[in-house]
Amino acid sequence: MILSQALDVEPVSGRLGAHRFARLLGARRLIFSTIDDNYFVFLLVSLGRAILGRRTVGIFLRPAQCWTGTRYYHRWKRWVFAALRRIRSIAVLTIVPFPVRPEYALVARDWVHDPQMWDVSAREGCVDDTPLARSLRDAAQGRRILCFVGGVSAIKGIDFLADVAVVDPGFADRCLVAVMGKADAESSLALKRLAAAGAKIVDRHLSDPELESLYSTADMIWACYRPDYDQASGVFGRAFQSGKLSLVRSGSVIEQYARHVGAGVLPIEYGDAAAAVAAIDAIRETMPNADGARSAMAMRDQFVETIGKWQ
Repeated sequence: MILSQALDVEPVSGRLGAHRFARLLGARRLIFSTIDDNYFVFLLVSLGRAILGRRTVGIFLRPAQCWTGTRYYHRWKRWVFAALRRIRSIAVLTIVPFPVRPEYALVARDWVHDPQMWDVSAREGCVDDTPLARSLRDAAQGRRILCFVGGVSAIKGIDFLADVAVVDPGFADRCLVAVMGKADAESSLALKRLAAAGAKIVDRHLSDPELESLYSTADMIWACYRPDYDQASGVFGRAFQSGKLSLVRSGSVIEQYARHVGAGVLPIEYGDAAAAVAAIDAIRETMPNADGARSAMAMRDQFVETIGKWQ
């Protein structure tokens, strides 16, 4: 809905039947909000439109797989998208700036700021408080809050967060670690370790208002993901828009993107729990993104202008 409003287009979703295929081929403007869900559909539709002389724009969320992917089809993704780049009526755009990842210019024509960096600012009536947020503040009792928000999984660094929580017995007296979101089965041991260290755990799916209120309540947001999960992060984007500090893996694409846009992050070496605690303790300012809302709207404008350039 946010993208359709920003770009003034009608949202379309569902299976690609004959009627929908014909509709997409004939559309005056066509933007794939993500090509990663079904590369074949994007290729089929965009090539068909190219034959008809119509332009197509597609947003590429995971171009890194063209270089780092381990599955057999990752090898041909790079060749296919490099070839598509030669077709003038097809514009593949990444959500990571080329100055951050210059190699992405080999498989995409241009880049846009990730909508997850500006979507909250485009909405009205964002929620600042919920019973869940109040319970978190009550549990903190004045301590700073480090919050893991959203779906819990190993690739998002939950095991490393557990290491951080237990490495210093006094850390829980200075900082409340909170894990808020539904966990997968692989994360059960990490959750037990966190709970034993005094962390607050809410293992369930959260509503959108609850998620928004957590960003308002927390002092720091966990976005320090495993090295094999090196991609853009909606969690980081929401933290940026809320003016909150994100903990990120040193050397990750998130850290490099944050430096590119001037967002405040705390880079930590993945796996070094003691150093992470020391870095957290050294933080004196936990709201470095005071201009986040203004910057987010500039990112929205860049997104709309760039899409329009290639339509």
